[in-house]
Amino acid sequence: MKNHREPDEAPDEIEDLCSVDSYREMEYRLQSLRSLVCDLLKTNQELRDALLDARIDAQYSAEPPLRNTPR
Repeated sequence: MKNHREPDEAPDEIEDLCSVDSYREMEYRLQSLRSLVCDLLKTNQELRDALLDARIDAQYSAEPPLRNTPR
């Protein structure tokens, strides 16, 4: 007579389930990281565009006005 309960599944099957769960978790984390990287790249591009626009605006506002009459 055994005093402990036998698992319903064999150890190999348990390991297989753990590896499947581990794989799914790794796959989920990888997808989350990919999404985060895409969002960061998009935000970075938007910031670069805004900075470029700000530099262009600052350059035009810093230039002296053009005169139509020669000196």
